[in-house]
Amino acid sequence: MINARRCVAVLIAAACLSVAACRAEPIDRLTFGFGTDMRAPVLVVDFRINDLEPAYPLPKLSRGGADSAPRTTGGMSVETGPLPEQFEVRALWIEVASGRAYEAKAEIRRDDMASHVRTGHLDILMLPGGELLVGSDPVPTSREVITRDIARSCGTRRPDQDRDLLREPEKTARLPDMLTRFDDRLIAEPCEKEQ
Repeated sequence: MINARRCVAVLIAAACLSVAACRAEPIDRLTFGFGTDMRAPVLVVDFRINDLEPAYPLPKLSRGGADSAPRTTGGMSVETGPLPEQFEVRALWIEVASGRAYEAKAEIRRDDMASHVRTGHLDILMLPGGELLVGSDPVPTSREVITRDIARSCGTRRPDQDRDLLREPEKTARLPDMLTRFDDRLIAEPCEKEQ
């Protein structure tokens, strides 16, 4: 009986060490998606993680997701190499409705991200008025929707990148089709940076 208890104790200890070892694995891949308010689509011009060259197609039109679950549309995956404890994401986008361009960056703590098997997950939400919200929603284990925001910043206006996308929609892939379902447009004043 004592040997059986010792065996169980050893197995439990081994399992605990195994779980701890899994958590200690470096995150070297990110999955992410872009999201917006349904009434405020954007054209994502640039998106970088620690200034790595994008390995995904840009520019990319993004509409919706931020106000539903999941909060992003169109997932992408990128090899990052082992991520440091803290890293930066940076986005440059143009609002379809206003034509205004914004650039924003946010510092992300690796331990704040939802992750699974060496892969971290980010929800990159570009909100009206230049607000960048970064979420990392955990994988649902029930029907309950859990959202978790891990960084927020107010972008800087980039007038040099402004573009009237509505004037010639055929020059932007998927925009003419999107505009057929785009009656209620949301245009917000630029967000205010915290002092």
